[in-house]
Amino acid sequence: MGKGAWLLWICLYSSYGMARPVYLLEDQHLSPEESKAAMRYLEKAERLLPMEMKLHLPSLWVSFSDPKPQGLANWKSLFSRKKTTETTDRLPLPHCAKEASDREEDSQTEHQKVRYGMYVDSEKRIYINPLFLFDIVYPERSDRNFSCKHRSMFQSALATLLHETAHAYDFANIRTAREEKELALSLENPITKKEAKKFRDRNFTISDHPIFKKIIHKGKTKVNASPDSYELKSTKYQCHERHFEYFPINFEFYLLEPLEYRQHRPRLYEFFSEHFQHDPTHIHLDIPLTGAGILTKVPILEFPSYRDVDIAPDRVEGIDLLLISKGKAGESQFGHITLRLRLCSKSLTPGEACPETQRAKGVTVTYAADLSGDSFVNPIKGLFGYYPSAVSIAYFQSTLEGYIYHEQRQIASYPLKITHMQKQRLVFQILQDAWSYEGEYRFVTRNCSTEARDIIKSILEIHGFSSASPIMPSQLQKKLYQAGVIDKEPAKLYEPIHQLLDRRIQMAVGKGNKPPFTGKGVLKLSPGDRLCWYRTYLDPKKKVRLLAWQLLEQEILRARIIEATHNFTAQYGKQLREIAEKIQVKRQGYGIPSSYTVKIPENASLPFEAELNSFIAEESLALKAIQEALTESLTPMIQSHGKKNAS
Repeated sequence: MGKGAWLLWICLYSSYGMARPVYLLEDQHLSPEESKAAMRYLEKAERLLPMEMKLHLPSLWVSFSDPKPQGLANWKSLFSRKKTTETTDRLPLPHCAKEASDREEDSQTEHQKVRYGMYVDSEKRIYINPLFLFDIVYPERSDRNFSCKHRSMFQSALATLLHETAHAYDFANIRTAREEKELALSLENPITKKEAKKFRDRNFTISDHPIFKKIIHKGKTKVNASPDSYELKSTKYQCHERHFEYFPINFEFYLLEPLEYRQHRPRLYEFFSEHFQHDPTHIHLDIPLTGAGILTKVPILEFPSYRDVDIAPDRVEGIDLLLISKGKAGESQFGHITLRLRLCSKSLTPGEACPETQRAKGVTVTYAADLSGDSFVNPIKGLFGYYPSAVSIAYFQSTLEGYIYHEQRQIASYPLKITHMQKQRLVFQILQDAWSYEGEYRFVTRNCSTEARDIIKSILEIHGFSSASPIMPSQLQKKLYQAGVIDKEPAKLYEPIHQLLDRRIQMAVGKGNKPPFTGKGVLKLSPGDRLCWYRTYLDPKKKVRLLAWQLLEQEILRARIIEATHNFTAQYGKQLREIAEKIQVKRQGYGIPSSYTVKIPENASLPFEAELNSFIAEESLALKAIQEALTESLTPMIQSHGKKNAS
């Protein structure tokens, strides 16, 4: 052990009262000035590490030299690089790409040109690029600052050491005492036993952590939503694509810019804080986090405009699982799953119910295939992952109308029986996904059910539930019931329009009388034919029947307008897609952005707006004519009935 290593050991022992330090400096190739600065650098990095990590990590050697594996004579220098700058005693500043589309290529190019560090597990050694020594000796130089990532070369040097330390922790495959306790309980439960075995048998501390993998959707992140697109780098491991850089990259930002990281990736911030039992902000923020400082608004496009909807956790009264029955289309044969956020117009305290007068428009959150560019679903694309998977947020009423009126499918609503903390985590997960997630949709293995399953399981920890993939909506509903997350029966059923019309018709003709037509059939009748039948069943003694006919007509009008809107949308699909492609959503910051703007093309309008308005006017006139005719027909009948009673 070199002199510098012993000095650092003594220094850290006296500072922390620990039996051993995390970092040991290998300083035989360093000047006295470099050695002294390097020890300050290591000490600063160690102060940033969570105590939970320090207790489990072995001592790690840190070397500012080039690794050279034994037995390889033709080893190419890891840190050698082509001449990229006239200054050869320091690293070049990173190129901060201005356009989001350039970031992935930019980041990959940087890592190819110059490698900052490397961890060798067999040696328990971290290698740091020796050109970082300039910035470690002169950490305050303003000419070594820049506008992206960690904003200075000294911070980048710190980030590199933390990054490689994260790899060391990951490879150590550690189980914390808290996790071991939870694991023992889960292995005893037949519902969670299978999932607990996955947790127990994983190969890496964080990268293989079931909850972590579900939070990051196995690394499926938009490039423009990433703090450093190097996190998206995938590696083949045991025949599977793995993202071993995702945890180290996020660990850098978690420790070096905790307040900013908390605002942009609150769900991951919570995960790290709970796993490490550590608060890098040092302001003792409560867990779960509040929405303070986090942009909780999301844009909902209501073509040709949009609205901002605030889904802050304290405005979400509850979250429901919506199970939608199978449809006629091939891709809808197994049903569909979506989540509903019940919103309140005011902030709620834990357990507080939203006053009826302050209930706001709820929204639905759907993980589905993005069919942009296709007028119909291509089954080959759907099976092999050629459709991107994205998060769609819409008003609940719009979702309701689309399914029960247009597609005539039933919706069963199951409130999730989750704690206040779990609800907040799920909302933060949805917010992160709404701005960041972009995967590959596969009808069988990665669909609406598997996505909903994963984000729900991510808040239940290893006490959740076990389920195989692929999974269908009805299977997810069964698994959630077995795990106690929902009740067996739905809290509310939204029946398809034809069933509602069946009940209205039966009410109008009277109990015991056979209806002249079905709910599906009445939608095909002309106003004149409907009026003829209505008159047949008019009865002055039973005004409730007249009311039933009037309610029936209102539902028919609504159904016909919704159907016409969908038909026009399909008819003008190409024009709508062309306009939608011109809508720009610009964001500031990675993850959940710090701000955003939505730019709608000038003079954007519905190409069928005039036709739709004309259709609505005609249908409204027909409804008015029927109501007037019914009233006119009923008046003499009421008068005649009155004379009979008088005599």
